Amino acid sequence: TCDEWLGRAAEGSAVLTAGSPADTSSGTLVLAGDRADLVVLAVDGAVHAVQAASVSGQPVESLDGARRLREVTVEVSDGTLVSDDPAAVTALWDRGAWAAAAQAIGVAQRLLDLTVAYVAEREQFGRPVGVNQAVKHHCSNVAIAVEFARPMVQTAAWALANGRAPEATIPPGATGAAGPSTLVSMAKAMASDAVDLACRSALQCHGAIGYTVEHDLQLWLKRGWALSASWGDAHRHRRRIAVDLGMIAGSRTSVI
Repeated sequence: TCDEWLGRAAEGSAVLTAGSPADTSSGTLVLAGDRADLVVLAVDGAVHAVQAASVSGQPVESLDGARRLREVTVEVSDGTLVSDDPAAVTALWDRGAWAAAAQAIGVAQRLLDLTVAYVAEREQFGRPVGVNQAVKHHCSNVAIAVEFARPMVQTAAWALANGRAPEATIPPGATGAAGPSTLVSMAKAMASDAVDLACRSALQCHGAIGYTVEHDLQLWLKRGWALSASWGDAHRHRRRIAVDLGMIAGSRTSVI
């Protein structure tokens, strides 16, 4: 049962992974698909939990080499069905997008910390490059983006846990109300923007050494770029927000 699998995952005796919604059972990308005991994914509008024995696939090269990405094919049946309610697919998407947003904020903060430390010690013309106003602006812009995105990620987590959104002001022109899914998309859009900015600024402030594989920065850059696009990039989630709020025509299923 689901409770049994969650218990095993919590105690560390089983590895669970999830794939973003797909229209068919072929070509779904999942993380750690080579060592997962259970794969949860959406197939043809329903959520299935498939054990490793019924999952086949092959490794796929990823921008972030530390993230073992696998293209899997699954065998689904009534026995693997968790729910055929469209809301279950939305729930799967929301939790995947929220998790990516939360990780992206952490990576953005780490990139900022690395950059601030580097520009404080790297000297040019007899003084640290961090004293230059342009460098300070880069770092402060990232700090602002992270601090604005972090509470949005926390608010989305609260909304998912409580099944509703806290009271919020609906923007001008909106005809719908913001629900948990809308807040998740807000969080992911802001987190993706923040980590993208952190990556660009970190690379620029580190200079030539930031382009080398010998420096740890490249590990964080690749993780940041991967998370920015995972479970929907900023553009995709902004479109979802606009659909949810009735600001543009469309259906939610067309943007997730």
